[in-house]
Amino acid sequence: MEIFPTALLFGYMPHAFAAIDAALQDSSPKTFATLREKVLHWRDDHGLRLSDIDCERLAGWLNRTVYHLK
Repeated sequence: MEIFPTALLFGYMPHAFAAIDAALQDSSPKTFATLREKVLHWRDDHGLRLSDIDCERLAGWLNRTVYHLK
């Protein structure tokens, strides 16, 4: 059984939130572009095989769930 890449995101999301939140420390992102940049940086730092599109989806999920940026 093959797992679709989008389904794999659900496994990364809690870890992504914790890692990105720790990376931001006291400064929350002010724009969605900053959040997206942090997600891409997190991916690169951890050597994850997520595409740019998957990172965009992950940033969107974080935005909808936690940050509520415009």
